[in-house]
Amino acid sequence: MSTATATMVRKANIRETTLEVLFTEHAIPNFYWEEMKALVYYGQRPAADLLFRLNHVGNYMQCLRAILGELSKQCKHRFPPKGWQPSARRKAG
Repeated sequence: MSTATATMVRKANIRETTLEVLFTEHAIPNFYWEEMKALVYYGQRPAADLLFRLNHVGNYMQCLRAILGELSKQCKHRFPPKGWQPSARRKAG
């Protein structure tokens, strides 16, 4: 029987110090840093508490937008794209 070890592959190219600066600027408690890094680097779904905060609490939402902004600097496009509007379904929800 062979044993396979799972290795995590980073999905994002952003420095850890950059993330920590963003966390500090947006007053994210140290308690959530590792979980947010796992979300950014490995695409791991956060626990319900952090997920709620990312979707409903102002400084968490702003931090997530800032992270997406940093990641989009590596691309030819910006996040969100210029002129982007949410869908009618998203506006209604």
